[in-house]
Amino acid sequence: KFIGDAVMAVFGGVLELDNPSTSALLAAQEMQRRLSALNERWQHQGLPQLQAGIGLHLGKVLQGAIGSRHRKDFTVIGDAVNLASRVEGMTKDRGEPILLTVEVQKRLPPDLRARCMPLGAFKIRGRQGEIALFGLREADPTLDANVPATRDVN
Repeated sequence: KFIGDAVMAVFGGVLELDNPSTSALLAAQEMQRRLSALNERWQHQGLPQLQAGIGLHLGKVLQGAIGSRHRKDFTVIGDAVNLASRVEGMTKDRGEPILLTVEVQKRLPPDLRARCMPLGAFKIRGRQGEIALFGLREADPTLDANVPATRDVN
């Protein structure tokens, strides 16, 4: 779903996934790879570069057609959505293109969990207490062999 200059993606819910956390992280990594390739092309063309931060969180949401009888929109709402948005907003300050909460990190398979580096616990606006956040270590080509092949669409 497009929300201003942001994109909200939901993994699981409508379609069952074996591991929504893994699917979300692999998608985030692929998005960053493709953005890097795009920026490289644009740099050679003298065009400005884009930066994108991705925040991942896992939690319960209300999902469905929400709105009035005059205008409805299929969406998800809830505290988990708000927290994911807040985490995304922290990517610039933390200097991490992908940030994930402990709820996502602990549900990853061992090979992906090993790539997560703890950044500490942070106060999140609108929440009590602190939330443990993780970034990702540099890509290891042997781990990235598990990422399905993709093709560019022009």
